[in-house]
Amino acid sequence: MDDLLILGFRFFGHEVPGARLERARYIDGDKLGPVLRSMWRRGDGLVAIDVLEGDSADDAEQALQQVLRDVQSPLVVRTETADLGDTAYAAPGGGGVYFARANLVMIVRDAGDAASVLDAARAGRCHPRSAESTCPTRVRSTSTSPTRSSVLFG
Repeated sequence: MDDLLILGFRFFGHEVPGARLERARYIDGDKLGPVLRSMWRRGDGLVAIDVLEGDSADDAEQALQQVLRDVQSPLVVRTETADLGDTAYAAPGGGGVYFARANLVMIVRDAGDAASVLDAARAGRCHPRSAESTCPTRVRSTSTSPTRSSVLFG
């Protein structure tokens, strides 16, 4: 998905079927920039979904690698699954899923008795080019690789 640029990503509460959005807010991700942190209630469990928005797919891949370095777990392994993203990693036992899709990095973690964060990651319907996508953000083809400022929200 090198030709996609997603700008202004946000959650509206219906992106993860079977879950209720508890809260979403931007936090300072230090060297990674602003991070959209959201908490979702699935039954008795909580799932945290963090979203980082890069300027390109290459930026997202670099940010994903930085996130994985920060996790510092030899148990997190690359997962070959096309339904999550361009590059995906998972912790065994469902403790965390980390993936890049277009210029976004998504980190899905167990935040308290979640049944399966992998199911929550797959349940999200906010996937570019997906027929059932409910994502209201702007998705653009970037055949000339513009910077974020050169793609307008119109």
